[in-house]
Amino acid sequence: MISYISIVGAELGTEKGNHLIEGLLAAIPAKKHYTGKMLGICFLIAFQLVLYAVFGLVGFLLLRHSTFVKSLHLNDYLAKIDPQYLWISLILALLSLFL
Repeated sequence: MISYISIVGAELGTEKGNHLIEGLLAAIPAKKHYTGKMLGICFLIAFQLVLYAVFGLVGFLLLRHSTFVKSLHLNDYLAKIDPQYLWISLILALLSLFL
C-alpha cells in the first residue's frame, strides 16, 4: 500500500510539474528557462559541497577529542587508505553530483 501511494504521489508530482513547465514555457522563452534551470542546478551543487564541507569541519572539530572516537582507533584504519583511492572516490563523488 505504501509503495502504491508513493507511485501515485510521484505521478501526481510529475503531472503537476509538466503543467507548470508548460505554463512557464508559454510565459518565458525556452532559452531563459533552460539557463535558469542550469543555474539552479549549479547553485544546488555548490550549496551541497559547502554543506558537506561545513558538516565535515564541524564534525571534525567536535569529535576529534571524543573518547568514543578515540576508542574506535580510526587513525589505524585511515592510515592504511591509499591516497589514490581517496582521489578516485572524490572524483566519482563530484562526477555523480554533476551528473
